[in-house]
Amino acid sequence: MGASQDRARFRFGLLDADDSGVLERGDFELLADRVIAASGIEPGTAEALRVRAAYLTYWQGLYEQADSNGDGVVDFEEYSAVVHDRAAFERYVRPYAEALVGAADRDGDGWVERERYVACMVATGFPAAGAEATFAELDPAGTGVVSGEQWLESIAGYYTGEGYQVTDRLLG
Repeated sequence: MGASQDRARFRFGLLDADDSGVLERGDFELLADRVIAASGIEPGTAEALRVRAAYLTYWQGLYEQADSNGDGVVDFEEYSAVVHDRAAFERYVRPYAEALVGAADRDGDGWVERERYVACMVATGFPAAGAEATFAELDPAGTGVVSGEQWLESIAGYYTGEGYQVTDRLLG
């Protein structure tokens, strides 16, 4: 399996929050709830509803694009067939990525502290050691913060296969 296929398999596993072997709406609801809890957002608030809506936008877009057999779920083959589509990323994954970064950037200053970055990454299923390592790569000067925009671009590269794959270290 090549690096691109390994990335796709890893991402699929992260999105399959209930480990059922397929992606479905409940996975994205569970992921949203985990991020909301990890970031300290009060459930039921407008902010929590925005995060949840972004995750469900991701699900809806993925479902509409990938569910080729119409069974209501997305299996790995369906997912891997569409995962690198940059236009789809912009339509439905970017809102999810922005919600994740926004949940971690609690004060809205455009910067995310290591603790919040790691908490949100772990909530989405990444191993803590890998999240720490990717933070260090995004913050080579050791300032303890990363730009939300830089993190967004890292997520875009990870999901589309374009650009520097800082998150590849999570596969090892």
